[in-house]
Amino acid sequence: RNCKELLLKLIEKELVTLIVTLDAKEYVTPEKLEREIADEIIVRGGRVHLTEIQPDLNVDLRHVIDKATRLVSDDSSMRLVDGEIFTSDYLDGLAEEINQVLHEAGQLRLVELAARYNVTTQFLLDAVTPRLGTILQGHMENGMLYTPTYVARQAACVRGAFSGITRPTPVASLQSAFGFDESLFEGTVLRLLQ
Repeated sequence: RNCKELLLKLIEKELVTLIVTLDAKEYVTPEKLEREIADEIIVRGGRVHLTEIQPDLNVDLRHVIDKATRLVSDDSSMRLVDGEIFTSDYLDGLAEEINQVLHEAGQLRLVELAARYNVTTQFLLDAVTPRLGTILQGHMENGMLYTPTYVARQAACVRGAFSGITRPTPVASLQSAFGFDESLFEGTVLRLLQ
């Protein structure tokens, strides 16, 4: 009882900063809470929602948010988006996984990937763009990801269709007749005309 009174007196006089747990049986320092949040992020694979770790940390959510915000501001390899922390290692792994799926499918819509991984399209775009050409071997255009092979195949088909034209033909009718990928068609035609 005396220890508790002493701690309360130290907290009251602002000689020590402690955070009271939800059950009021323990106290934790802000630094310790920050380390525990960092440990939880690592244990959970580099992606964690703050509301998921709050019960494990047994402190008020506002303390978790404050310390997580500070942790992210001090560590450039972490990002806090909509109450969820992502590490660069998680994003690298995500890019590797997308790369595998992309090479199996040839093309992927960012909107579908965002829904699959439960993130916003803008966040996925921001995460994927710097990894294009390194971890993620692909080409992005108009919200679509393509493999280099797919892009080359589409360009060869467009080139072949234009080589076989014997009379003036509207470009739009060629695109619809041969079923060329709309996102790549215009850029390919412009490159052929140069």
